[in-house]
Amino acid sequence: MILITMPAMALAALIAALSMTDAMAQAQPYPSQPVRIIVPFLGSDLPDNVARIVAGKLEEKSGHRFTVENNPGDDGHFGAEIVAKARPDGYTLLFAPITGYAAAAGLRARLYYDLLADFTPVTLVANEQQLLLAHPSLPVKSVAALIALAKARPGEIRWASHGNASLSRLELEMFRALSGINFNRTPFSESGVGLPPLLVGDADLLFDGLAATLPHINAGRLRAIAVAGSKRARALPELPTVAAAGVQGFEADHWYAMLAPEGIELSVVNKLNDDFAQAVGAGDVGERVLSLGFEMQRSTPAALAAIMRADVAKWAKIIKASGINRR
Repeated sequence: MILITMPAMALAALIAALSMTDAMAQAQPYPSQPVRIIVPFLGSDLPDNVARIVAGKLEEKSGHRFTVENNPGDDGHFGAEIVAKARPDGYTLLFAPITGYAAAAGLRARLYYDLLADFTPVTLVANEQQLLLAHPSLPVKSVAALIALAKARPGEIRWASHGNASLSRLELEMFRALSGINFNRTPFSESGVGLPPLLVGDADLLFDGLAATLPHINAGRLRAIAVAGSKRARALPELPTVAAAGVQGFEADHWYAMLAPEGIELSVVNKLNDDFAQAVGAGDVGERVLSLGFEMQRSTPAALAAIMRADVAKWAKIIKASGINRR
């Protein structure tokens, strides 16, 4: 005969209670508790503002809390690691800079997560419009004129970027490869600051975001040549894309998306996708996000997965061809 002591009985009761609580939580409609969205940026950054607009609308739609938690460590990769290792129950999500993470897969020698293996795609959220910009002193107003000038003055046009391993540097390398022309990349941009040298005329060209540069464009301090992404920018509808202007194959969208840990139930993914579609279609969400230099997007999980795979492959190819060292 086996005697069960009081501590053992108490432990068994606790285990049973926890199992019942977990089963009840799983049986409740999602979401039944607060959802936290990890944002790998500082609270003052533009992507954080976009994430908070989205979180607020999701909260309105579901009646449950969607809270934003900033984790900007390690250039945003710490936040990705947190979500990759989180429980796949739909209560920890990642507001992910897909383009930046895809480039990092080819730039970083070591990451503690795998963009394609450790996450379940939920939906695209936004596209941060990027522009090809020139200092007004450069005598070009189109991509064709830029290419003609660069061929006439090989190596003389000075191109700034936001650092050796930045997306603006990768965009330059893609432009260089597809157009067949060469530029003089300015060394001062290694500090991560490319816009001020362009504004004062110490550089001639730069790829940069619409939000940071539109006031300078409107004031005549910068000239917008083309849109870097796959579609024209709503804020500058007259401006063609780089590809449409003659550099076929050039496409540099800066995607932001919602990701969940790998292993999440499909029903939860579909619920999140549906709620997001309704939330971003409500009221002034699109206009509020547009004022930050972003354009709202949405997609199926499968379409987002395809974008992620394509971006990882695209930037890896550019990184290899340009000889940028992994760090």
